[in-house]
Amino acid sequence: MDLTNFLNGWGLKTWDDEAGWKSMIPEWESFLEWLVANRQNAIEYLLLAADEWESFVASPTRQDRFKQITSLALEWGVAVASDVPIASAFL
Repeated sequence: MDLTNFLNGWGLKTWDDEAGWKSMIPEWESFLEWLVANRQNAIEYLLLAADEWESFVASPTRQDRFKQITSLALEWGVAVASDVPIASAFL
């Protein structure tokens, strides 16, 4: 999915690319509009994690970005669900 980085709280290239992350918000809003136009009301996606960026995985920055993603979706009447792989529970 083209929005994988955005939905995982990343910017265009890295997790700490705040400007890149914000630049993808209009694309997310366009996707939400497309969902609603096609009579969809939910999206579910997988949250990723890696040892290389472990400091970001549960960071307040990432959590805030998730809140913004969810808030925008709710404004469109779209429910959001994020899944965490079972393997991540053992990290």
